[in-house]
Amino acid sequence: MTRRYVVIGNGIAGQTCAEELRKADADATIVMIAAERHPLYNRVALPRYLRGQVRREKVMMRTVEDYANKNLEIHFETWATEIDALSKVVHTNRGQQFAYDALLIATGDRWHTLLSIMTAKSGKDVYCEKPCSMTIEQSRALADTFQRLGRVYQAGTQRRNSVNFMQAYDLAKSGKMGKITAVH
Repeated sequence: MTRRYVVIGNGIAGQTCAEELRKADADATIVMIAAERHPLYNRVALPRYLRGQVRREKVMMRTVEDYANKNLEIHFETWATEIDALSKVVHTNRGQQFAYDALLIATGDRWHTLLSIMTAKSGKDVYCEKPCSMTIEQSRALADTFQRLGRVYQAGTQRRNSVNFMQAYDLAKSGKMGKITAVH
C-alpha cells in the first residue's frame, strides 16, 4: 500500500522532510500545506533583499517546478483548520481533506499553540520545538488544554539533535579539545 504523508509547513524543516521522504519512498503520496503563497525562500536573506542588495531569485530556494519535479503536492495559501488524529485526516481553510498515514507539523512559531491544541483535542500527545507560544494568553490556553485533556506536552530544541551538535558533543567528550572549563 502506498504511504500517505502530510507535511504542514513549507519552511526549511518541512521542505527538508518532504524531500527526504521522497528519497526514501519514491511511491509515497506527499502533500505539503503552506500558509504562504510562495515556494520555499531564505528568510535570513530578506533584510538584504529589502535593501536591494540581493535579487529575488537569490532569496528563492525552490520554484513551483521543483515541487512538481520531486512529485510533491504543494498547496499554497492553505492552512490546517482541524486535525482529526483518529481518522487521520487534516482539514484545511479551503475545504480540503487530506488523509495521512504520517503527519509532520513543521510550521513557524506563530502556529505552535493552535496546532498543539488541535492535536491534543484529537487525542494525541505533542512534542513541540520552542517557542511553545507567542503570548501569555496562548501559554495559558496551551497548559489548560493539555491538563484538561490529560495529554502530554513536551517542548524542546530539536536543533540539539542535529549532526553538527552531535559531532561537537563527540569532539568535546573525546578530549581532543583539551579540558573544557566553560560552555556558553
